[in-house]
Amino acid sequence: WIPKYESICCQTPQNYAEHSGFLMEPDVRFFDRLLEMQSAFLAGGGGSSIAKAAGAEALSGVHVQKSAAGGVEFVFYDSQCSVPLFVAPRGRTFDEFRKESENHGWPSFRDAEIVASNIKIISGGEVVSSCPQPTHLGHRFSDGMGYRYCIDLLCMAGQQDSALSGKNVSSMLQSTGGSPQSAAFARAGVGLLATL
Repeated sequence: WIPKYESICCQTPQNYAEHSGFLMEPDVRFFDRLLEMQSAFLAGGGGSSIAKAAGAEALSGVHVQKSAAGGVEFVFYDSQCSVPLFVAPRGRTFDEFRKESENHGWPSFRDAEIVASNIKIISGGEVVSSCPQPTHLGHRFSDGMGYRYCIDLLCMAGQQDSALSGKNVSSMLQSTGGSPQSAAFARAGVGLLATL
């Protein structure tokens, strides 16, 4: 079965998902490709927000940037409306991010890595974007370490919206962490598929 954007991301609530382990398939190699992008970014002096260099097979829609701690982090965008959704790794190492994601079979993010203003939780722990037509992203689970957001790759494979200024994106990315609005709070008024 080949996952298709329309089958996974375009309907909420959603009963379908990419199969567990999709991120590790030979033609996807999600974390290997992130490492290639990181190497290209660092080799280029870290001056570009998108790592493109010989030998680096970039994932479409993933941006590389320096973290506040001086390391490297990746920004993932909504496939439909191009808002930033996740910035990882934050509060953990790349290896911890990779290990947890591969153990669960989907990219797995923590509260410190979400752009809370662009994510909502609806019934059943379903995670959706705050786009005008919400994109199904995955599901949120509670475990001994807090909340874990298991996300379908296809749904976070968008491009950065060129209409958003660098300042606006930077302010959104500064505000990672916390809890996204629940659908109940949102109702009360509080608060492209990329080729893999």
